Amino acid sequence: MYQQQQQQLQQQSDDEASATAKVHVKPPFSYVALITMAIKDAPDYKLPLSSIYEYICKRWPFFQKGEKGWQNSIRHNLSLNECFIKIPREVTSSNERKGNYWALNPAYSDMFEEGNYKRRKKIKKINR
Repeated sequence: MYQQQQQQLQQQSDDEASATAKVHVKPPFSYVALITMAIKDAPDYKLPLSSIYEYICKRWPFFQKGEKGWQNSIRHNLSLNECFIKIPREVTSSNERKGNYWALNPAYSDMFEEGNYKRRKKIKKINR
């Protein structure tokens, strides 16, 4: 009887761990796709870095706010991919924060065909 109870408790624990793991599964999208989704969902089609983080955390629990690895990857992708452009914030007396907005480069607005964020279209690089 005791052994049966132990097995049931272990099974229940395994089931709960499995359910939790499913909720926190890494999404099947690249960082470029995640950033693009966030920007396209923004009212002005531009977001500060912190709002991109918030968007990703809210939609995919796999990405935890305190963890720095994925945040470094987001910053890396924003800085190095031509499909994103940096827009300086306007400085006002009440807003002297540093930071920029990030938006999609208009030349890359259709890099994901028909909202399929799992595959990105091949686009020729733009000479800067």
